Amino acid sequence: MPRDYGPVEERDGMAVIPRDFFPTMCPLALNDDWAAITIKYRPYFDSRAVTPGTGLVVADHPLSINNEDGRKQWLSFVQQEVLGKRYRDYMTMGWSNGLSQLMVKSTNTGSEGGGKVVDFSFRGITPSTQADVSKILFGDEVTNLVKSGKFEEPAALLFKWCYYLTLESCSSNWAETATTEFIENQKYKIVLGNECMGGKAMSSHGWLRIGRKLATNSFQTTLRRKQEKIWGKRLMTSMIIGTNQSDNMERVDIQDYLPSRVMTDMCRKDKTVFNVMKCGTGVGNTHDILSRKVGELVHWAQQAKLERQVVEKLLKERFDNSHASEVTTSGSVVEDGVTVDGQLGTADSDDDTDDDAVATIVQQEKSVPVHQQKGAKDKNNFRLNTLRGTFSTVRIQGQNASEKETNEKIDAYLNKSREDDEVRSMTSKMTTMNHS
Repeated sequence: MPRDYGPVEERDGMAVIPRDFFPTMCPLALNDDWAAITIKYRPYFDSRAVTPGTGLVVADHPLSINNEDGRKQWLSFVQQEVLGKRYRDYMTMGWSNGLSQLMVKSTNTGSEGGGKVVDFSFRGITPSTQADVSKILFGDEVTNLVKSGKFEEPAALLFKWCYYLTLESCSSNWAETATTEFIENQKYKIVLGNECMGGKAMSSHGWLRIGRKLATNSFQTTLRRKQEKIWGKRLMTSMIIGTNQSDNMERVDIQDYLPSRVMTDMCRKDKTVFNVMKCGTGVGNTHDILSRKVGELVHWAQQAKLERQVVEKLLKERFDNSHASEVTTSGSVVEDGVTVDGQLGTADSDDDTDDDAVATIVQQEKSVPVHQQKGAKDKNNFRLNTLRGTFSTVRIQGQNASEKETNEKIDAYLNKSREDDEVRSMTSKMTTMNHS
C-alpha cells in the first residue's frame, strides 16, 4: 500500500482514482491506515458534496475530515456500497454480456483445430449466462466425453467459457465496461486512472481485479466442486506443469479446441498444456488435497486478521468434535459437507448456488446483520464465528486423514505465515480487542 496517494488529481471535475487505490483483492482487509490516506476522495463518492447548479465537488467538504468517526464511515461505505452487492450484480451481468459477445460469430476469430474452425460455441450451442455454462458442461453430452477419455474438448470449453474472461491479459473489456456503468449509475464523480502511486506497476486497475473476482468467485467454486463430483477429474488452471506432480495427475493439451483469440491472449508459461487432477484415487490424492485445503484456510484466516493461536484452537476443537461424533464403522469421518481444493463449503446442492466461506470474504458477508457491522469487537466476533463454520467443512469425504497428518500440514502453513510481520502485528491487535 502506498504511504500516501498525494493530492487528489481532478480531470474535468472528476477525481482520478489511481490503479493501486485498492491495494488488496479482499475489501474486508482495507483498514484504518488505508482509510486515513484515501478519505480525501470521499466527497467524490457522495452527492452531498456536489454543488447544485455547477455540479462541482467541494473537495474540502466535511466528509473528507480525517478523524476516527469519518474513517469508520468511509470504510463501511466502501465495503458495503462501493464494493458491495450492487457492484457484484453489475459485474455478474457484465460477465454474461462479455460471454455473449464472444458467441457472436461475426466477431469471432477461429483457429483450425482437428480439421475444423474453432470458435466460442459448442456444436452450435452458445451459452450466455453462468447457469447456461454449468448446464452444458455437466450435461450428458459433455460428461460422456469426459467419461470416455476425451477430456481435451471439455477442458477447453471450461477454460474458454469460465476462465478466459477473468485473465489479466484478456482482450475483452467487459470488466471495465461494467465498472464504468456502475460508477455512472451511482453518480460518483470519479474516473479510473492508469498511474500507480506506490511505485509497483499493475497491469490493470485494482478495482477491475476485484470486480472480476466478485463476478466469478462463487461460480468458479461451484465449477470446481462439480468437476470432481460429476466428471471425476478437475482442470488445474493455476498449477504450473512440473510442480506438485503425483500419481493422481495427468496432462492435457487443449490447443486444438481453443479459438485463436484465446491463445493470443494467454500468457501462461505452459501455454495450452494443463495438469488434470484425478479425483478419489487413494491416499496420495488425500494428502495432496489436504495440503491445498489447509493452505487456503490459513490464507483466509490471515485475510480475516485472526491470530495463529485462535486458528489452532478452533481447528483442534473441530477435529476432536468430528472424530467424537461422526466416526463410521470403518473409522472414516463422513459428514454431509465436502471441500474441494482450496475452496471451502458445504455439499453440492442441485442448483448453482454457493455458500463458500472463502468466497464470502470477497462478497462482503452480505447476510451480516447491521449491528454486527459496527465496532471492531463485533466484527472480530463475526469473523471468529465465520471461521468456526469454515472449520466445520475441513474434511475429505470418505477419506481418513489422521490427526497427526492434519497437524503436520497445519503447522507447516502456520509456521510459514509467521514470517509476515505485518500480518502478525495486525492479527495481534484484533485478538486483543476480541479478548477485551
